[in-house]
Amino acid sequence: IFKIPMMRQLLGFICLTFIPGFLILRILKIHNLDSIESLLYSVGISISSLMFTGFFVNIFLPLFGISNPISEDVMIVAISIFIVLLSLLSYYFDKNHPSEEPKISIEEFFNSFTIFLLLFPFLSIFGAFLLNSINNNVLLLAQLLIISCFPILVLFDKFPSKLYPLGIWVISLSLLLQNSLPSMYPRFTDNAFEHSYATLVLTEDFWNSKEPGNLNAMLAVVILLPMFSEICQISLNWIFKILLPFLYSLVPVGLYWVFKKQTTEKVAFLSCFFFISFYEFFTWAGLTAKTVCAG
Repeated sequence: IFKIPMMRQLLGFICLTFIPGFLILRILKIHNLDSIESLLYSVGISISSLMFTGFFVNIFLPLFGISNPISEDVMIVAISIFIVLLSLLSYYFDKNHPSEEPKISIEEFFNSFTIFLLLFPFLSIFGAFLLNSINNNVLLLAQLLIISCFPILVLFDKFPSKLYPLGIWVISLSLLLQNSLPSMYPRFTDNAFEHSYATLVLTEDFWNSKEPGNLNAMLAVVILLPMFSEICQISLNWIFKILLPFLYSLVPVGLYWVFKKQTTEKVAFLSCFFFISFYEFFTWAGLTAKTVCAG
């Protein structure tokens, strides 16, 4: 069978992270959202709906003789049925809504400043590779120096305000990847215990709710992590090193959206930059499922 590298991981990630939330927004007839709101609501609702979907699959399928509800095949079928049902409901409830003009002008984002911002996560990846391979952290230190200059650019209006959300996101993601990617194993925090519970679910293809421990009661740990691992065919190590930092990098973007409504764009950006500058944000908070999903 011909396989396209990374295609399953990419499509699986998109289907799990964005599609359910987007369809539920359509079912609820929630329109007139700006791009930030649409993104954040779609991701948040998707994550929540997937956790409860996996929960019900794990509870009810064993009653019909299916003893491995968290296995790869069962999860793919269950999530596919779930998305198809959402699509049909979305069409039924929202088919009469008039089409809208696109709210995002693609052309205005294709400029040198945007490309410069989008390079930051890749600098974190290359910097982590250099650190892992030749024990050289010069690129990571240089990136930190550049990031520290962003508040100065904002204060002197040298940073386009329309790119503030993108700037907050790439800075957050870059800092989180700087911390998560060095070494081949996840950085040790509370995620070590989360990893063990998720591994147990993947090993047994079933979540045993009777297992002792607070973490065993968290659907983000025992349902969401195994679901992403099974459907996207990604090991738990890389779930902790890439997926969780990506999801947590959206938290400052949500804060920016809230702060902007209460203050100004400049104050909102500086407030979010202050938030992501905390040691706890880019060290352990973005590496634990309970913190990421709570955010």
